[in-house]
Amino acid sequence: MRLYDIPVAPVLIAVILGPLAEYSLRDAMGNSDNDPAVLVSSPITVVLYLLLLAGLGWTAWRRFAEKRAADV
Repeated sequence: MRLYDIPVAPVLIAVILGPLAEYSLRDAMGNSDNDPAVLVSSPITVVLYLLLLAGLGWTAWRRFAEKRAADV
């Protein structure tokens, strides 16, 4: 992880919370007769997904800009 500059704390959180998220997804899909629309059925989930995508996009853009500035 040091080779790719990946912080340890988020990886540990993912390892701990990953199985819980998987169980919750399986439970939600079972309760909705395997309808994936249940994952975006409320406005708050749509907002949270949009914030997640915006954060990922911002991070990718910032890294690209920093790498481009370092190459110049």
